[in-house]
Amino acid sequence: MDQKSKLFLFFFFSLSIHVVQGQTYDFAAYHKLESQTMWTLSSWASANIVLGTTAYALSQKPQDRYFHEMNVFWNTVNLGLGIAALAGQKKKRKEYLSFEEAIQRQKKVENIFLINTGLDVIYMGVGITMKVWGQDAQKDRWQGYGDALLLQGGFLFVFDGISYFLHRYQRLSQKKQSLNLGLGQSGIGFIYHLH
Repeated sequence: MDQKSKLFLFFFFSLSIHVVQGQTYDFAAYHKLESQTMWTLSSWASANIVLGTTAYALSQKPQDRYFHEMNVFWNTVNLGLGIAALAGQKKKRKEYLSFEEAIQRQKKVENIFLINTGLDVIYMGVGITMKVWGQDAQKDRWQGYGDALLLQGGFLFVFDGISYFLHRYQRLSQKKQSLNLGLGQSGIGFIYHLH
């Protein structure tokens, strides 16, 4: 093959292969953020269980006992959710996801936190209702449980809201990249784009 034919083939292939795309997704940052949020929830739950159990045993007032009792019950569920999420992370780290699949997964996580933020407002509303409308015969229970729901709902409202915005920011910071090979004004070369 002569020199002109080689040059023609080079130009032809360089113009034909005009876009080779790839995407990057920072899985390490995603998993780190997911771990941090679940460790925060698990730590809050553990502290509430230990302190609530101790305070329940030491409390003299029935209303205080009901407050600590509800905190222990509530955070037993939170601790179970946190531990299950942390255990599931080992499996997620071994999965291979495309850029689009990873973005979709992160959007689902964001939506869960957003929905939970709405539920947290309901929890606090139920707590207020229990305090205001509690039956006289069960006043201590209603007041104690109502206070606990206000505390737990308030914490979860802040936790879920911050987690939503952190996950959203992390997702939006991901970049698509493309590599172009082609003929430009200054000759043949590679052009690298971040989107």
